[in-house]
Amino acid sequence: MAQIKINPKKFWAYVKSQTKTRPTIPDLEMVSTSGTRKTRNDTEKANVLAEYFTSVFTQEPDGEIPRLPNRIIRNPMEKIILTEEEIQKKLKLLNPAKSSGPDGVSTTILKEMADTGRTTKTDLPKVTGH
Repeated sequence: MAQIKINPKKFWAYVKSQTKTRPTIPDLEMVSTSGTRKTRNDTEKANVLAEYFTSVFTQEPDGEIPRLPNRIIRNPMEKIILTEEEIQKKLKLLNPAKSSGPDGVSTTILKEMADTGRTTKTDLPKVTGH
């Protein structure tokens, strides 16, 4: 059980290997001019799903997106000041088994940046090669 915390990827790989999934979408009810019948192929399934999803979403009018009125900020957030040491300390605590964030940079790369002393966004291309 302690291995799960050390290497969760191995655990989830095992779970995935033991999980039974359906490789295809089951037949769907299709309404046509001659009545209701089951779909016969993937193209018909895709058309049924596309028709459904287009029916439940709002059609937005063309043109400019309305702007929100300006608001008065009563309690502005204070400026956040971090030292290089604080950033390196936090980066070293990252779990390399976790997925990357919304910027797509892996935790392994960020952790390696802390080990090299590079912790700023301008240093990122030097470490990743991008």
